[in-house]
Amino acid sequence: MSYKCDKCNMSVGGMKCNKCSEPLAHDTITKDGQQIAVSKCPKGCGMIKSPQCCGHDMACDVASGAGKESNTTYSCDKCGMGVKGMACTKCGGDLAHDSIDKDGQKIHVSKCSKGCGMVKSPQCCGQDMACAR
Repeated sequence: MSYKCDKCNMSVGGMKCNKCSEPLAHDTITKDGQQIAVSKCPKGCGMIKSPQCCGHDMACDVASGAGKESNTTYSCDKCGMGVKGMACTKCGGDLAHDSIDKDGQKIHVSKCSKGCGMVKSPQCCGQDMACAR
């Protein structure tokens, strides 16, 4: 499973649960009458909001390959859900944690080490997940 941005073509894949190492599966949940794209652990460890790029949710391509596994790990301070293994599916490069300033706000991102692009860092429990490299 991978996610691709419809605007800039940045794509990420290979996300795994940090608790059990299973690949995350794309799904949707309904909250306040709205469909929200999520990536869930198939063993029930938890779920995260699906990745965002260019200000919107990335589209899921379930058939895509995952690329190389990343060393960057994210974890939720509230529920303990963790994600590891995000990689760029364009070049196979590692996605590294970084932050950018946008309109005076610090935004956590995961950037391709080879410059293909960046995605907003994963979210869980309504907040950005902390990078636990």
